[in-house]
Amino acid sequence: MRSTVIILVAGLLALAPAQLSSALERAPNFALTDIDEQQFWLYDFSGKAVVLDFMATWCYPCILQIDNLVELESEFSREELAIISISVDDQEDPEDLRTLALDHSANWTFAVDTVGVADLYDVTSVPKLVVVNPQGYIVYEGDGLKSTSFMEEKVRFALTGEEETADVWNMVLLLAVPVLAAVVIAAAIVIVLYKGVGPPL
Repeated sequence: MRSTVIILVAGLLALAPAQLSSALERAPNFALTDIDEQQFWLYDFSGKAVVLDFMATWCYPCILQIDNLVELESEFSREELAIISISVDDQEDPEDLRTLALDHSANWTFAVDTVGVADLYDVTSVPKLVVVNPQGYIVYEGDGLKSTSFMEEKVRFALTGEEETADVWNMVLLLAVPVLAAVVIAAAIVIVLYKGVGPPL
């Protein structure tokens, strides 16, 4: 039975990294014009972690998210992190975005989604945040207001990959515990049957 347990755990260890690797999706490239009428592409920011902030000026949680992103930006250099806030409202006045940026001291790229970027990233509600690593792969996406500390962890993971090992072991532990429990229960049943002792009626 010991060899069976070892084989099961080893199989899980081999499987977990492959699952994580295959889960990474290439971030769709796109071109937008920012509030300063400068065109940019997502891949212009290759080599940095990028936070895509899907939002709108009429969305109160989105405004709160801007303040959290201001704090987040202060934790990283411009060589490490770029933030792009994209209004999903294609009728949004760029001047309203400019006012929002100025009022909150948000010194990053703001643009109105005029080409359907929200569809590329399956945005169904705002705010939505997407973190892209320097190699251009999505490492996190989530709806709703997120704390600065939470997003800092996601950006550091994008930059260093340091969370990956921890995530693998968490996955292994989550999968291994029920497997080992099932093995123990099965062994107990075999022992009981072998001794000819049945369960109480």
